[in-house]
Amino acid sequence: MEKCPHCHQPIDSGYSESILRLLAQYKLSKYGLAKNLGVNRQAIYSWIKGEYNPSPRKRMMLKREYPEAVIKKNYEWHKRPEEVSPDTEAD
Repeated sequence: MEKCPHCHQPIDSGYSESILRLLAQYKLSKYGLAKNLGVNRQAIYSWIKGEYNPSPRKRMMLKREYPEAVIKKNYEWHKRPEEVSPDTEAD
């Protein structure tokens, strides 16, 4: 399994699909998302291509900036209210 050169964790293809969905849902360009996150456009392309994982800090920014993003089923950065059971709390 290929590893991210930055975090040395296995490359997670879920980020690629989730970022593509986020771009479509919020009607953002790759440049717009990069500007919102404080990264360059090449970082967005690298995440989409599966060359790198977003850093934990950038994942937290994604959660905070786009809380209503619909993320790939069984792969989520943020639980939607209907997915949270009453005896657990949301992220």
